[in-house]
Amino acid sequence: MSELGDIEAAVVSLIEGIEANEQAVFARVGGVAAADRASAVRALERWPRPAAGVVYGGRERVTGAVSAIGDVRLTVLVAASGLRSADAARVGELDTVGAFELANLVTLALEGAAVGGERRLVGIDEQIAAANERGVIVEQRWLAETVDAALPTFGGAVITGSESIVAVHVGERRAASVSFAFPGIDGVYRHGLGARGRRIRWSGQLRATGHASLNEIEAGIDELVGVCRPRTVEDALGRTFDQCVVERFARSGPRRVHPGAGLYVQAFEIEFAQLGG
Repeated sequence: MSELGDIEAAVVSLIEGIEANEQAVFARVGGVAAADRASAVRALERWPRPAAGVVYGGRERVTGAVSAIGDVRLTVLVAASGLRSADAARVGELDTVGAFELANLVTLALEGAAVGGERRLVGIDEQIAAANERGVIVEQRWLAETVDAALPTFGGAVITGSESIVAVHVGERRAASVSFAFPGIDGVYRHGLGARGRRIRWSGQLRATGHASLNEIEAGIDELVGVCRPRTVEDALGRTFDQCVVERFARSGPRRVHPGAGLYVQAFEIEFAQLGG
């Protein structure tokens, strides 16, 4: 099977595995071939509900590359119905799981999950794609990001913990100079001042087996912010960046428990400044 087929099959399998009271939550889960949202919604309207459809949305082009393609975009459509009232499809009833809860269950199952080899799912956004008095379809957009199999290090240490998912983004490097010109003389004179440092960003999910372990990881990173003792950043590809300091550590969203992995997770970003090298 192709990589795209592997990714779709993995997402379908993760959603099929969602259970409540030891029963599958969705009546049908599958891939949908659709060129736009309207045709995808029409396809799901013919399925028994609750239903979830996975739609391939294309690939992201790698910044600065001529022909390289990178992260895979996916859309997941979650469809729910209500028979007793107009609100049942949205918020659910005693014997009906509403669209809001179904979307939440899908998010918990997919966020940070491994698909297609060295890729991890990252949620982009969510909105209602279609609704009427009997049904609601929620649209979720996802990105299957390529992440390194091994974790990056700072000063030779894995500061994010061994269970975490981390992607490394290396910023641009620029030259510094002073330029000047003389009246009546064509051209510009430039005096080089050497290279300026770059920004390096880590993003992903901090993961640990419990709150205490995750607290310890976060506290360790917090202590590194603002400490002007440069160290080396090294990624899984063997790239090394000397003279780096931690400038920012940001948590994104609330801490959650991943139902599939059984780990406590926290989305995060760490930004390094390379002072030289």
